[in-house]
Amino acid sequence: MTPADIPSITCEDAAGLIGARVDGEIAPVDAARLEGHLSNCGGCRALAEAMKQQDADLEQAFLARGSAAEVNAERAIGRIARTRLPVRRFRPWMTVLASAAAGFLVAMVVFHPWRKVAPVGPTASTTRPVLREPVARLALATGLIEVCPSEESTWSALPTGGAILPGTRVRTGERVRCEFETPDGSEIRLNANTEARFTSSRDFDLTQGQAWSMVAHAAAPFEVHAATATFTALGTQFDLSCAKNETRLTVVEGSVKVNTPGAQQLIKSGQGVNITDGAIGQPRGTDLLTTTAWVNELLRLKGHDNAELNARVNDLLSRLGQTKMEELNDQEIRALGDHCVVPLTKYVQSERSHTSPYHREAAARILADLAEPWSIPDLIALLGDEQANVRFYAAMGLRRVTGTDLGYEPEKWRGDRNAESEEAIKKWQQWWKNSADRFPRAPVNTKAVPVTRPI
Repeated sequence: MTPADIPSITCEDAAGLIGARVDGEIAPVDAARLEGHLSNCGGCRALAEAMKQQDADLEQAFLARGSAAEVNAERAIGRIARTRLPVRRFRPWMTVLASAAAGFLVAMVVFHPWRKVAPVGPTASTTRPVLREPVARLALATGLIEVCPSEESTWSALPTGGAILPGTRVRTGERVRCEFETPDGSEIRLNANTEARFTSSRDFDLTQGQAWSMVAHAAAPFEVHAATATFTALGTQFDLSCAKNETRLTVVEGSVKVNTPGAQQLIKSGQGVNITDGAIGQPRGTDLLTTTAWVNELLRLKGHDNAELNARVNDLLSRLGQTKMEELNDQEIRALGDHCVVPLTKYVQSERSHTSPYHREAAARILADLAEPWSIPDLIALLGDEQANVRFYAAMGLRRVTGTDLGYEPEKWRGDRNAESEEAIKKWQQWWKNSADRFPRAPVNTKAVPVTRPI
């Protein structure tokens, strides 16, 4: 068989074959496949050398203890053999018991199962195994992610699920994005053409590019260092874009404290700020969806049921609904038919619509006339709205779609919320629980797909 005839293998397959080779249990054909892979993969070569060195170190360290274990095992067998037992009945069990005792003694002396040894991965040193806890793991990526361990200069590929040890540098290439998860549940996403260095699970340096962080609540602060500034957050979502002399911070949720050699400032949710040559600019309102649109590609990889993705879709739909209400007249919107139902619903449900009660009421009026059966749960939810006419139009839409008002006429919803209206809401909720199977679900084409904007 020539090298060209040997089928290629993945890094994951190679890791298993490396372990088998160290144990002396690899088949010839697998050995050839592994050698072919190692000749082209620096990361797996580093892993192979590390495991080989670890095996040699362990063998040398336990050589003397292994010999002592054998002597102790033989003595134990001898003591068991000298025990007076009826030969005809117990001889087979004596042999089994003696073998088990010997094996147990050897295992306890040689392997010390009470000691924990950290696994060695592609990010370990090529000269000696690194027994340190990972500070993050690669959760997902859209392409090749490269890492360079602390105090080394060689970059290698990091597979999905691969561990990041303290001091490891990470970089993404053109059009490649990724997400890391830390032990405390925080998430760190890197945009294309980005380089960062992980110091701990709650501390990293952004050398260049763009990073998005969702920080889990914890006692220790979460810090990011970029250029001459340090950004400290606790239970926060924020985006950082780092260029040579300027860093841009966008706070999506919570707040972030910015520290530079000469100033300190707290930036709150919905605000953005530029830090130029160490000087903190004036905070300003910012378009969060536009600034962080690059993460949409990563969210799509998580599936349609991802809560963050759904929140972004709903926000986009509410924006669309707002645009329709502000830029189109009533007749033009109605001409869109049921295609306007979802965005108008999300608009009425969103916080941004509360700044314009007139537009909320107009949108609810159109929904009363155009809502489809799959809008029923949304209309029921609007029965508890703070705006009286929104409640009225929701009730009108429900009566049109379902053919009933459950004994509480739409006009009553224009009155103040009271015990009677709260009881009516409970009736509608129970009715929907019992009747949902009789109504069609929303068609697929009513679900919007978020669009990743250019970087």
